[in-house]
Amino acid sequence: MASGTQDHCHLARTLGSLAVACLFWCPPPVGAAVGGEPEPPIPNAADPVDYIAWMNAQLGAAIENNTWELYRQISREIQPFPGDLGEALDGPWSENLAVRGWLAAQARPLAKFREAADGQAAFQLQEPRPTGDARLDRLMVALPMPGLMSFTIATQALLADGYYRWEKGEPERLTDNALVVLRAAHHLESCPWVLGRLLAASIAAQAYQALRNALSLSDDPDALAAKVLAGLEAADPPWSPITRTYLFEQVTAWDFCQRVFVPGKGSSDWSLHGPVVDALAAAKGSATWDREQREEIARIGFEKTLEEVDEYFDAVDRWCAKPWPWASRHVVDLNKRAVDSDNPLCRTLLPLLQRPRVVALRAIADRRATHLIFHIFAQRGRNGSFPWTLDQVEIVDLGEMRIDPFADELFLYRRTGDEFLLFSRADNARIDRVRHDPHWQTGDFVFWPVQQETTNSAEERRTGSPASGP
Repeated sequence: MASGTQDHCHLARTLGSLAVACLFWCPPPVGAAVGGEPEPPIPNAADPVDYIAWMNAQLGAAIENNTWELYRQISREIQPFPGDLGEALDGPWSENLAVRGWLAAQARPLAKFREAADGQAAFQLQEPRPTGDARLDRLMVALPMPGLMSFTIATQALLADGYYRWEKGEPERLTDNALVVLRAAHHLESCPWVLGRLLAASIAAQAYQALRNALSLSDDPDALAAKVLAGLEAADPPWSPITRTYLFEQVTAWDFCQRVFVPGKGSSDWSLHGPVVDALAAAKGSATWDREQREEIARIGFEKTLEEVDEYFDAVDRWCAKPWPWASRHVVDLNKRAVDSDNPLCRTLLPLLQRPRVVALRAIADRRATHLIFHIFAQRGRNGSFPWTLDQVEIVDLGEMRIDPFADELFLYRRTGDEFLLFSRADNARIDRVRHDPHWQTGDFVFWPVQQETTNSAEERRTGSPASGP
């Protein structure tokens, strides 16, 4: 796409200090051709581009079934469990009257959640604010998303309900509920908002684990795998590139730059628009710059600021294009561009990038491994034995499905008698003696056989994500 000041290669996009509007956009169907990212108009400080209209057009294109209103209703109705769900979230089920009562009370919002997850997409279009200030009215800033936590609560309730129904002789409910969670996760992961993307990976991880748990608990995992595969492939298409999220964050940074800088009489004469500066301070929850910093930003000016933003995202693009083993060693160099910038505005707008990419890679690895495991069990049902190597797995898109995104090599797979072992090298991209680390950070992540302690603390069970991250 074209940069704000010059033509350059396609930019990777990342989390900006201003979150983009809370929008949800469903990825293309499996097998659909995906072209290049949409080209945003070039920012113009003298006559700011209406990026709200541009973004709404991108997100609403070809969407006929928008279930955003249902998700809003769910956020007002669903209630968290007042305590630690414990094994009710991980399975197998142990009788717990308090959890059963909570599940019964959530029946209505959970029914709506299933309906919303079946929709084509869920997104809230951003609307201008009628303040009477032309620069401020159409500034893309964060909209408060009603009930982001409701996705976590619904995920916990659906999986707990699945384990309860399994114990009562309805095993299909656990896998059905896990697929509902995956569909909702894909609504979240394709939104141009990095927090939505992080939450999507968190709830999807719980769904993938539940699906693997179902195979582990089943008396006939081969038949279960064959039965679930079609639904799994329909509900869980490949995760969209993290660069899609970065694109909209780039546009947000552009929009702030074009609206905060007000041109003067000379080509290098700039002032800052106070209400836009205040909007950034409100979004960050703190004061933004002192008087000297504001004067320095005005002195640097619009073109030089935008040039530095473009150079940063060019570097992001190159970093994202590299395999993770290389990228993980050079993330500090990339972060220095933001942290050590001489421009106070760039230090505010240019974010650190490691966590969004790591979490995206975990989601990709989790998806690929779970699909592989279901195909491996279904294949044993047809042929009588597990394959000896991943090359022997009978799956159409085997080439990509076998690849561990952390190593850019094959997942580690070993036949051990009548069983098999499948694991990822995880965040550090190396083999750690097959030592399972549920946080992916200091060991390997073992997908099969199912490991103990899938959620290791009450905090993880409450929030649906590890207490610590990369």
